[in-house]
Amino acid sequence: MLSLHFRRLTLAATTLAALPLAAGDLTIVYKTMDNGKPGTATDYFAGGKASFGDQEHGTILDSATGTITTLDHKKKQYTQFTLAEMEASLQQAAAQMEQARQQQEEAMKNMPPALREKMQKMTAGGMMGNVTVSKGSGTRKIAGYDATPWNVSMGDMMTMQIWTTTAVQPSMDPGQFERLRSLMTPALKGLGNAGEEFKKIQGFSLASSSTVKVLGKTMETTREATEVRTSPVDPAVFGVPAGYKKTESPFAKTGRK
Repeated sequence: MLSLHFRRLTLAATTLAALPLAAGDLTIVYKTMDNGKPGTATDYFAGGKASFGDQEHGTILDSATGTITTLDHKKKQYTQFTLAEMEASLQQAAAQMEQARQQQEEAMKNMPPALREKMQKMTAGGMMGNVTVSKGSGTRKIAGYDATPWNVSMGDMMTMQIWTTTAVQPSMDPGQFERLRSLMTPALKGLGNAGEEFKKIQGFSLASSSTVKVLGKTMETTREATEVRTSPVDPAVFGVPAGYKKTESPFAKTGRK
């Protein structure tokens, strides 16, 4: 479950952090495809809050309080945590990763030179290698807006294309999302320069496609906006549905022995 939270929060952080504060409600409807399975997703923005979700999961961000709520619609459960709790957990994880790296380096000292060199190449940039982000050429209309492509490469493991527009500006506090994105950096050490590279992406994401290759399997996902509405958003979309049970935060065990 934590990996799901991480993936959704990273997407939110990289697509929203560079946007200026803007007034006005916004609703965006997307068509999605996850390994051949079609679906829909809807994102809402109003009054410094955002709600991202599909039929199975949802994430609610409150930029004023720094509170994040994740929803599991199938299990009718939800979890809440703050940016401060997330920060403490990621710092602990970073410390553990550094300790493991030091232990690995110590162990490699006794390896034959050829094997040691091979291991160093494998671990230097992680499985995904360095992240590179480059601006593509041309534009295309997505939900009535001109969108610009950005190409993302993560070694041989993952490729992604993100289409963004500067004409859509949700009413979010960019300071909180800059903080959220910065919190991702310690956890993304295995991606090398990911934090700096993702800063290159300008505008709001209206479409994306990704291909991930892991253990001989290929996973493909796409997401494209089909409708953008600027009419008032119902405040209820930023609340927990009735009857949902609260579960422990994935960051609650930080500091426990």
